[in-house]
Amino acid sequence: MQTGADLFRYVNGKMVGRIAMRPAEGAFLVDTVRALPQKSLYVEIGTLWGGAAVLAALARDDVRVLTVDRMDTDFWRRGDPGVGHKRPTPEIVLKNFAMFKVADRVSIHLGLSWPWPYPKLRPYLFLVDGDHSYEGCLHDLLTAANLKAPTVLVHDYRTGRHPGIEQALDEFLSNSAYRLAGCVETLAKLVLVREEAHDEYGRKDWGWFGIP
Repeated sequence: MQTGADLFRYVNGKMVGRIAMRPAEGAFLVDTVRALPQKSLYVEIGTLWGGAAVLAALARDDVRVLTVDRMDTDFWRRGDPGVGHKRPTPEIVLKNFAMFKVADRVSIHLGLSWPWPYPKLRPYLFLVDGDHSYEGCLHDLLTAANLKAPTVLVHDYRTGRHPGIEQALDEFLSNSAYRLAGCVETLAKLVLVREEAHDEYGRKDWGWFGIP
């Protein structure tokens, strides 16, 4: 079995585009997926080139992946500066899934992550790496809590460039059933320590967020 670091290098070197994570973060994602129960569902908010989805699918051949993205904002329009401002497209993402033979286990939801379109899904691992604003990040964290995802990963935490993510996550940790279990570079890991009933995306129990 390849190490997480080796798998990251393999995927990042072969795919079109890039894995939008640092090598240590990608290896941590692989290790986290490999620790999941059998036949778990991994949900990620934010697709870009599909690299993290491929990485998760290759980490375990019994894990299903759902990746959610509007695919019409930021890098999708202006290009990704991490690869010379080339623009990702849905077609390229699908090509990457096919290249690594994971297309049968990776599903794409082309659209918004809030309101959450699949309330009956029960992901075991939930990655927040979409809208980097305070409101966007908070919405995705509330979705993870509402779905009672046992493990949540939040990317781009404490980079100094995304204050909205830092504010949302810090407030969430202070007022939720989750605790910070560790952080590898800018990838934070949260674990559910107690289950709570959350009213319709938190409009009752999470009213202190001021979300309408």
